[in-house]
Amino acid sequence: MRGASPVSASADRIEALYTEFCGAPEERYSRRVGERPMVLAAVGADSLQVATATAWLMERDVVRGIISPAEFSPSDIARLKSAYPPRRLLTLSEALKQRELLAKARVIITDIPAPSPFRWADIAMIGNSAHAAEDMLAAAAFGLPMLGDFRAMRHADSSDADHAANLLTLSAAIQVDSPQAFARHATWLLYDARRRHMFGAWAREYAEELHRHRSQPASK
Repeated sequence: MRGASPVSASADRIEALYTEFCGAPEERYSRRVGERPMVLAAVGADSLQVATATAWLMERDVVRGIISPAEFSPSDIARLKSAYPPRRLLTLSEALKQRELLAKARVIITDIPAPSPFRWADIAMIGNSAHAAEDMLAAAAFGLPMLGDFRAMRHADSSDADHAANLLTLSAAIQVDSPQAFARHATWLLYDARRRHMFGAWAREYAEELHRHRSQPASK
């Protein structure tokens, strides 16, 4: 969560917890639905997107999620937790204090500053935060197919809008503008490994090409 109170846990502790909850990052491409949980990482999500992603995750025992909201108050988290069985939704602070709760958890919501969860994910949800373009390129670098309301995002400049448009054109990102659309496309990506990997590969190619372009010395 951006803008939260200073982190009280080291990045190493949080990353170890992510690995315990999601599995090792290097296992992403060998995961199969039903053998071990798939992982959705939602970053920069607004309150509706947090609720949408959480509802989808809670309905499926074959997937887990790490949600990093753009802004989310303790009262928002308490209200969301009250809608689901106990211990299915944890804050990152709770999970760090009581690691034994991870066994029953489906969703972790980051309530303290934490490393990006994209390295552990199979699918990315990009929220409508001011950092949307940055989050898109970070997810692309990890080869993740992306879901989000990209046409509604607030972009800092025209180049950020271009990245969103390019990733949509490449089918590395999928436009979803309602909870129903998110659920439909997320379920499709969850069960269609070939398309999930193909969309992710296109995203990574875009990120790598952009990196090469930025690394070239400016012409005089």
